[in-house]
Amino acid sequence: MSSIPSLSVVIPTLGRPHRISKLTINLLDNTPDADWEVIWVIDTDDFESQKAVAELRRAGCGTRLCSGTFPHKMNVGVADATKDLILPGGDDMHFRKGWYEKVIREFQDPAIQVVGTNELTAKTKSGDHSNFPVVRRSYIEDPGSSWGQKGLLFFEGYHHNFVETEVISLARARGAWKFAHDSIIEHHHPNWGTRERDETDRRGGQNRFYEDERIFNARSLNWAKGPVA
Repeated sequence: MSSIPSLSVVIPTLGRPHRISKLTINLLDNTPDADWEVIWVIDTDDFESQKAVAELRRAGCGTRLCSGTFPHKMNVGVADATKDLILPGGDDMHFRKGWYEKVIREFQDPAIQVVGTNELTAKTKSGDHSNFPVVRRSYIEDPGSSWGQKGLLFFEGYHHNFVETEVISLARARGAWKFAHDSIIEHHHPNWGTRERDETDRRGGQNRFYEDERIFNARSLNWAKGPVA
């Protein structure tokens, strides 16, 4: 049996069928020959994305049909995942060679449960945040990567924002977080000037950011006051 942990990449695609083949090829080209799988979570009425995944005809690429909020879709995909590590991704990421080996290096410390990857954005420059963190499956199961949520990656009380922020903030409070500065998964997003804004982005601009922020601020009081089990 390989000593390299196995990996599940869970990607809710958000109405961008043209990204599916390109992203899969990019992942294949830049991830070592290890035990990994990709699970695409697609809206039940997004037939173009369903077709795009079906046309890949590759072992290791699965599909789960699910509508709803981003955290719900991600939790549904994680429930289907079978590997040791979970990478909650997005259809706007781009992998650079060596990203996975550098994540694995940080997981050699058994205390580390969540490893952040570098998106080359202003938000991740400090090493305190990552939109694409890698999480141990066993940690999701117990004690839970979100507060009081054993078995779920993300808290579904959020609409879209702050889900990764909670996972990372809680892991830091537990001493279970590490940022891998040289593990690069670029975030191609209009906020960083790396791609044009599209219809999916315009819809996302109305996704109740400030409501999610209030939820996070209230929940974070649970672990901000001291040690967390």
